Amino acid sequence: MRYIFTLLVLAHLSIYSAAQLNSISSPDGSIELSVSFDTRLEWDVRKNGKQIILPSVAGLEMATDEFPSDGDKIKKVEKEQINETVYPVVPHKDSRIPDICNEMTIHFKSGFSLIFRAYNDGVAYRFQDRFQGKCDSAG
Repeated sequence: MRYIFTLLVLAHLSIYSAAQLNSISSPDGSIELSVSFDTRLEWDVRKNGKQIILPSVAGLEMATDEFPSDGDKIKKVEKEQINETVYPVVPHKDSRIPDICNEMTIHFKSGFSLIFRAYNDGVAYRFQDRFQGKCDSAG
């Protein structure tokens, strides 16, 4: 009985110590973008099941701090389907550009967010903060 209790406690602890994993796919399902966060934030990409971007660290180094910082935690993850049309100020070859993707926003307790997008032909990410004023990057 004591052995079973010990196993249950260890299993419970391993669940909470494991990295948080989130993912989104492109609208056609051919691209999958995965993000994991434990002590650092890593992302990778697969196309038709084949890994095309190896796990890479995503972070932002600023003059006074870095993101994600040690001890930062995920507050909330939001997923959304985007289907919009962008109208460029200076038309290129098209006067309308379709913006169709799936988006995942990871909000951190520090006030920063990381926004990932999966398109049918690629992926993108950007950092966002909720702070007012100037923010200087280190590089």
